[in-house]
Amino acid sequence: MTIASPTTPVRPLAKISAKDARALSGQLPMWTHSVAELECWPPERLLNEAQRTIEREQRFPPELAQRLDDVFLAKTQQLLAAPQHAQESDFRTLGLLIGSIASDQVEDELDAMPERYGARWKVLSDLMGITLKVRDFRDGAAARHRVPQHSWERVADAILGETGRGLSWGELAAILADAMEGPKSKGGISQLLTSMHAKGWVESFSRGRNKYFFAGPNISESEAWKRRNVFHAPAGHAMATALPEPSQKLKLARVAKAVAAPASTGHAPAIAHGPLNAKRWIRGKSAKSGAGAPRKQGV
Repeated sequence: MTIASPTTPVRPLAKISAKDARALSGQLPMWTHSVAELECWPPERLLNEAQRTIEREQRFPPELAQRLDDVFLAKTQQLLAAPQHAQESDFRTLGLLIGSIASDQVEDELDAMPERYGARWKVLSDLMGITLKVRDFRDGAAARHRVPQHSWERVADAILGETGRGLSWGELAAILADAMEGPKSKGGISQLLTSMHAKGWVESFSRGRNKYFFAGPNISESEAWKRRNVFHAPAGHAMATALPEPSQKLKLARVAKAVAAPASTGHAPAIAHGPLNAKRWIRGKSAKSGAGAPRKQGV
């Protein structure tokens, strides 16, 4: 082993650039990583590495700004492409990351670059906040829409559960009053039943001062009807519905209206349990009168 004597001249070290020093130390510049690699970094690492790079360079390197811009755009596109699968924290985290890197200390320097990264990143950060507000509004609208739909199902389930008769307005109001959601006031319940009638879920007829509701032709769209019919239908057989035919409903309404008013020759029989009992009363009258008895037109 040879030890250099004090008289041996020592060669001075050559000056190397900061880039070469980083390469020798094994620390590569942040912008040398691909966008895909940087996307996998946690937000804390992205922020810390960017701040260290700015402090070491004593400036905001344009190469770093360009690479961060690509990363921010890629992350924004991913969130906006499928916002229903993204969490609220994803939008907030990206907004905070962009705002922390594009701080007030470097904003002027970023805007001095041709791409004006300062203003560009501020728009992206604001976009995250706007997207969250839109999501909140959409979720609120969906929640408001689910409330009447839930009430529709309760009404449909109650009507289908009373086979053989309709339900009065008061009975349906009592059912909705016990529910956790849905209208409770007289006006709200009337609006709900009017909407269901317009969609064909329920039909109604009036007898005196009372109004009765029964299954409409489109009540088969309800989950209550499907639970009673789809899952219990025999294999290979057509599903039988308990829905009245339009012609039967028309006859039913006419008969209910006719028997509700006192007859000139006597007292009309009372229909205590809605239209289907009125139908049975018609059959009984027909059986007593015989097959050859004349039929009233329109009944």
